[in-house]
Amino acid sequence: MDELVCFSVCDPYAMYAWGKSMGVEPDRISFLADTTGATTRQWGLSWDLRDVSLAERSVRFSMLVDDGVVVAFNDVDDAAADAATLLGQCALFK
Repeated sequence: MDELVCFSVCDPYAMYAWGKSMGVEPDRISFLADTTGATTRQWGLSWDLRDVSLAERSVRFSMLVDDGVVVAFNDVDDAAADAATLLGQCALFK
């Protein structure tokens, strides 16, 4: 089963509101909240923004995972360009 997941360091209520504000149907995209940032830190993807009152966040990234194995990982500077990159990786993988 294919699944599109949006992952962020925040609370589940913010993730729910984010999906709702974008008009995303609940069965189309899964919104997952790393409420403590523990997963993000363990992955080495945390970004400390406490100096600017934003607390700890995750750097932007995308990944393609097949049966629990990361087959492509991308650091993201430009979200629009990353969408094209990730779609291309998906096409190569299938």
